[in-house]
Amino acid sequence: MPICPHGALLDENETSREWPEIRPLHDFYDIVVIGGGPAGSTAARKASETGASVLLIEKKRVVGIPQLCGEGISRSGLTRVLPDIRENWVAAPIEGAILVSPRGNRTTVKHPNAGYVLERRVFDRDLFGMAADSGARTLINAETTGLIWEDDHIVGVEFDYRARRRQVFGRILIAADGIESAVARWLFHDNRLTESDIHTAAQVVMSGVEVEVGFPEFHIGRKIAPGGYAWIFPKGTRRANVGLGINPSLPEARKATAWQMLSNFIEKRFGGEGEIIEIAGGNVPTARRLPRIAYRNIMFVGDAGRLTDPVSGGGIATALLSGAIAGSLAAESLKWKTPEQLESALGAYSNIWDKARGKQLAFYSRAKEVYSRLPDPELESICRFIDERFGHGSYDGIDIPGTLKAILRRRGLLWQLFKALFPGTGRSI
Repeated sequence: MPICPHGALLDENETSREWPEIRPLHDFYDIVVIGGGPAGSTAARKASETGASVLLIEKKRVVGIPQLCGEGISRSGLTRVLPDIRENWVAAPIEGAILVSPRGNRTTVKHPNAGYVLERRVFDRDLFGMAADSGARTLINAETTGLIWEDDHIVGVEFDYRARRRQVFGRILIAADGIESAVARWLFHDNRLTESDIHTAAQVVMSGVEVEVGFPEFHIGRKIAPGGYAWIFPKGTRRANVGLGINPSLPEARKATAWQMLSNFIEKRFGGEGEIIEIAGGNVPTARRLPRIAYRNIMFVGDAGRLTDPVSGGGIATALLSGAIAGSLAAESLKWKTPEQLESALGAYSNIWDKARGKQLAFYSRAKEVYSRLPDPELESICRFIDERFGHGSYDGIDIPGTLKAILRRRGLLWQLFKALFPGTGRSI
């Protein structure tokens, strides 16, 4: 029956209890977007603004929850796609950051107007609404169950909606269905995520805790969060997102769960202060992007394409950017008539992404390989380097790739990077 989101209860004679269908669902759309997070909603909006007919399918009943996310985003990462920032999107500003070393030494880096801590529930819902406002047909509580093939071409999708199996056809599909993308699983059986491709993460929202608004905290160390880090993103006075992510492929990560490590971190950091008012857990992608983010008439955006920062696991900015690129390119490519022409046109997506962010993220991926293996003494040394370089001033901008390269050069980690990329060279780290 309609009250059951999975259709487990069905009475064919109880149609009067179904919620009203405001607008009819057509059989065909120019573009079908699977997933209504920031990437999918942005792609749908960009495509619909050109006049293309767009269907946006979201499996959740409420857009924007639950969230496993610190909710931080840089100012440039947000305004590059959304120049007009709505006041209700922002929980708190980001004016810098606090880095805490394995020994507990703190470095405060001041970076005015660096970014924002968002209210993802409001932000994601508004992006979904903006897609609808642009003319896209939007569905919630609709779970995609398969692709429709005609000969050797993908021509549409199947999905469960209002306790029934539905079909819809489209010329272009955009997969924005998250880290465990069903579309990627159906198409690429040889590209499954491994333990080293993810961070197992746990997060809570805490109230009644002492935090410095404007300055997220990042705590590193093999004992605190092996292969990852713990974070605190202040969302206002005495309220913050508190979480950590660990690399499950490391031996230390098998000694305790992410939740146990988070509990230890909270006790150490807050000493019994505060209350937990929300929890979330799951996997965060830290892998390199899918080898094929453009395949036939499908483009993969956001987490579905593994288009995230491999070092931090951050993905809001890359979701927005990849969605904007894919949505615009999809609309432009509708002029091509044959499947072969369409596939060729959409193939440009990979090159456009690599120029925009892909090469930078590929470098971050190599840096992550080194970072995840470093012992605490090396991590402590890196923290001292950052303190010397950034801990005694205020900065309008920070060259992160340049800083990573400087760390590699200064600490002799270039050789460790080489060994991480080519494990058969010399002794293992």
